[in-house]
Amino acid sequence: MSWQSALAKGLAVTELRFIMCPSGAGSQGLRSFVKEAYSEVKVMNPSLPLLVRESAGAKATILARYPAGKEVSVQVENFDKKYIGTSLGRLLQGYEAIQREGPGWSV
Repeated sequence: MSWQSALAKGLAVTELRFIMCPSGAGSQGLRSFVKEAYSEVKVMNPSLPLLVRESAGAKATILARYPAGKEVSVQVENFDKKYIGTSLGRLLQGYEAIQREGPGWSV
């Protein structure tokens, strides 16, 4: 499921955080994704908190917060925009869906 489809169906998340290095090559895909998609996400869900955090040396990560304070993160270091969009779509499907994903997802 694309992240746009997941957003259109309604949100299972209460907050999204994009964590990246402002200049590192490993964060280039996430920086590009945020630059291109941020406005679209805000138009589709104006009340959803979208936090962009930059820190030197940070690994590119997307973190989703769900109801009841549950959080899931996925590292997207060195990934392209397409894979990042796929990862975001999975995060938007909900906490229960992520628990079935297996390795690579930090629950």
